[in-house]
Amino acid sequence: MKIDDALAAFEQNVSMLNPQSDPVQWNLNRGLANLCEAVKQLQIQQRRQATQLDEIQSKLRQLR
Repeated sequence: MKIDDALAAFEQNVSMLNPQSDPVQWNLNRGLANLCEAVKQLQIQQRRQATQLDEIQSKLRQLR
């Protein structure tokens, strides 16, 4: 399952749950959605850093 799919599923669950009548399920799904969002942001940051590393390595090869 891709992180975007998981995020969408947990957010859909949150939208269908009532936090007053089922706070445990609501909090669980909200927390999992937050975790998915954090993972998504880390993946974006990792891709950015990998691109920067590739650019640095390319410049180093040109200097040799």
